[in-house]
Amino acid sequence: MNPKFSDLEIALLFVSADVLSANRAVVSRRTEQIFYLSDVCGVEDELPADIDNPAAYLAIPHRQELDLGRTLVEEFVAIHMPEWDAHVHDLFRWPGAYRNFKRLLVSQNRLDQWHQFENMTTALWLQAWCRQNGLDFDLDEPI
Repeated sequence: MNPKFSDLEIALLFVSADVLSANRAVVSRRTEQIFYLSDVCGVEDELPADIDNPAAYLAIPHRQELDLGRTLVEEFVAIHMPEWDAHVHDLFRWPGAYRNFKRLLVSQNRLDQWHQFENMTTALWLQAWCRQNGLDFDLDEPI
């Protein structure tokens, strides 16, 4: 029995909800059960003794480890807002770039389009990560 892909997406969201290593999720290669750990919100499943064995458990990556930040923004802009490419490139030279990018999306009435693109691309990248790590999954619904 393989884990549901939606459960892996939830695990990715959990891991990515805070800074790197604040939240962790690991999936058992044998049972496909997902375990959650957090230094921040006090979540900790009852963990098997061998939880740190990479041959037995696969750590779900943080979004930053999948390169889902600036690269994703640049891809979206190239496809959907090419006229804003130079402006968005400049935004990412300063602190608060992502916040300012979101403001631009709101001003251009493209925030929903961005969220759809971000969700779809994240799902595709997570699927690729699963395949690279030999983790089979069941799709709950088509992507």
